[in-house]
Amino acid sequence: VANLMIVVLAITDCISLLLNLPTQYYWGTSSWHDEWGCRTFQFSRKFAISVSTYSIVMISFQRYVAVKMFPKSGGGTIGKKTKTTLQFISVWIFGFLYNIPRLSDSSIVNHKCTDVNLRILPIIVTSDFLFICVLPSVSIILLSVLTASNIKTSVSNVLWETTGQQELKKGRMLSVHVLTGLAVLFVISYF
Repeated sequence: VANLMIVVLAITDCISLLLNLPTQYYWGTSSWHDEWGCRTFQFSRKFAISVSTYSIVMISFQRYVAVKMFPKSGGGTIGKKTKTTLQFISVWIFGFLYNIPRLSDSSIVNHKCTDVNLRILPIIVTSDFLFICVLPSVSIILLSVLTASNIKTSVSNVLWETTGQQELKKGRMLSVHVLTGLAVLFVISYF
């Protein structure tokens, strides 16, 4: 259960690759005649992308909560398995609800499968930019910086007298730098 979001991320990335690569070729080179096939194609493509993106956000959130809250509170009142399941379900529900316009408004124009109807295209492009690019990136960066800051604070608040403890301190500081580097790398690769 602890790695459920990573498994979800791996599955949605595989679905995205298996779905997007061959169908993107078909989508651009073939004539479409089945309206529901077009809608299902557009929905599935964007569903996999949004679930994958928000799985990364949820992993960042889980990491932040693990560092910030669990050492103090003992984990809260809801069990870990329940929390992970709720997070998993919320990511998939968001992916489904967010992409309903593609299920209802994708259409065939000149024998090509269009993402959405032209009348709502500006709304969809703007919402995709905000909810699939900006919001996840800002959330991941913010959560990563807060997590790194909390780790750094915890390192400075502990007395590191013995030799074995010095190695632990170095390990924690290394994880702060790795976490910050991963956040920066994510943003660079995402855009």
